[in-house]
Amino acid sequence: MKTAIALLMTITPSVLLAQPANEHPMISRLRACVQATAPAAEITGVRTAEEAIEFFNRRCDMAPLNDMTLSNSNNVAKDAGAVAPGSFRVVIREEWASFRAHAGNR
Repeated sequence: MKTAIALLMTITPSVLLAQPANEHPMISRLRACVQATAPAAEITGVRTAEEAIEFFNRRCDMAPLNDMTLSNSNNVAKDAGAVAPGSFRVVIREEWASFRAHAGNR
């Protein structure tokens, strides 16, 4: 498991791994959702990062988030600012890896 986490961190751009104090509100919302629902994902049999991405995209209602980042006509999206492509996947991978690492210590 530690090897998988190390590999993931090598692949993931370090810029996206940083959690600045002023993290984008949509990223914070997603991070909180993944943390809160990770035990449910584990119970349903989610094991890999790709399975986690699929699970949390459904569970954390990612469609509105994706619409907000892509819509130029939506005033909320303009006010919220852009989210870098792939950021949602990176957040899910980070939080899932963290959960799995801690789950092994239970």
